[in-house]
Amino acid sequence: GSSAVFYSKSLNKLANFHKVKHRLEARNEKVLAEKTAKIDAETSAAFEKRRARAERVLSESWAKYPDQEGYDYYYNSKTQESTYDDPFAALNDPTYVDQVLMGLPDDAGTVAVGGDQSGDVAAQAGIGAAQPQTDERVEAVR
Repeated sequence: GSSAVFYSKSLNKLANFHKVKHRLEARNEKVLAEKTAKIDAETSAAFEKRRARAERVLSESWAKYPDQEGYDYYYNSKTQESTYDDPFAALNDPTYVDQVLMGLPDDAGTVAVGGDQSGDVAAQAGIGAAQPQTDERVEAVR
């Protein structure tokens, strides 16, 4: 009798609860995926902007030249350093991009924390500081 009806109603309520719960979970997963995609796109766009700016900064002082054997090396006209390590190769690394931009004002005019605007930014970041080449290789470029 009445206990069977109560049991049946309880099962229906439980089934409805699970249906609603699954719909909410699915909706939450969709919303989360959409928000994550939006954040990823914004983050990617912001990084691409910083990466392009770092490339411009490096281009102001670094140039690629062939040595006497035909191998490429890089010369920094501001610090007069040369290296076989491509200073542009790590531009997809956010930490490296931050090092290159450290001390430069951003588009809003704010200077990166701990930064200093004096001297060569690439040299301050320690970019290309190792492996100076022989005078002959630098002279071959001049």
